[in-house]
This record gives sequence, C-alpha cells and structure tokens, in this order.
Amino acid sequence: MKKSLRILFLGILLFASPLVSNYIPFSPLPTVSAMTNSQNPNGFGDVHWDETISDIQSSHKTTFLGRNDDAAHYSVLIPDAKGSLNFEGPVTIRAIFIDNKLFGIEIPFSGDQFETRLAGMTKMLGAPVKRRGYYIWGGPLSLIILLPYKEDELIILAKNQQGVQGIAI
Repeated sequence: MKKSLRILFLGILLFASPLVSNYIPFSPLPTVSAMTNSQNPNGFGDVHWDETISDIQSSHKTTFLGRNDDAAHYSVLIPDAKGSLNFEGPVTIRAIFIDNKLFGIEIPFSGDQFETRLAGMTKMLGAPVKRRGYYIWGGPLSLIILLPYKEDELIILAKNQQGVQGIAI
C-alpha cells in the first residue's frame, strides 16, 4: 500500500504538475520553492539524471527490484554521498529508470532524523513549500520532496523534465 501511494504521488507530481503550470496562466495553487542553479542537484551523489542502467551498473553495486509499468526499479549503493542533500558516507537509494534513463530517486532514512534532515535541506536548498505534511523544493534540474512516514522517512528526487521552477502542487 505504502509503495503504491509513493508511486502514485510521484507519478502525479512528475507528469500532471508541469502540465498544469505550463498551460494554465494563473493557478490558485501554491508554487514550489525554487532553488538556484548552485543549490540544485543533478541526481544524487555520483549518479545523475539521464544516466543509463548499464552506466550505473558499471560503477555501482546494483540490485534489480522490479518493474512498475514503464519504470524499472534498482537498489543502488552510493559509496560516498559526499554531502549530497546532507548525506555522508555510503547510502543505498532506489533508482527509478524510465526508457533506460535515471528519472527518479528514493532515499529512505530513519524517522528520528526528520527534523535534522528538514533543517539541513532548508539551509542547503532554501525554504520549502509545505503541503499536507510533506515539503517540496523545485529547481531547474530536480524536484525534491521530503515525506514523513510512521516508521521511516523518505526523500524523493525526480528529474524536472521541463525545467519549470514554480510548479503548482
């Protein structure tokens, strides 16, 4: 159930939101906080948007997790996150590939770190927009969502296909 909700949420965010913001000149919905180019990640750690599955497999430990519609899901070990979104050292992510290119990333983390992660991401990316308990940042390359869950928390990164910084949610 939780996985289905995440996938549904990510799908709605990635595909519907750019359409709404591009074709409706005025929207009463709040917009996502915009990151500057220097704040905006182009993926996570040393994996970047549009890299192929084989590119990432050649340099990282990966495990195929399954398919969901047109998306292939892999577990990928990032040996050193190097401060990406305030993560240090090894981090295991779920990489989502569409048309054999990296399109989305999910990073689970312990629930007791939520406030620390929120504060660090706010310092790094600027003030987020808060919607129904989750936080959103948008930049020219990436959309980032911080979601609280009962047991574990989750950061979702998605390639901003159209480079829209003020996306209505």
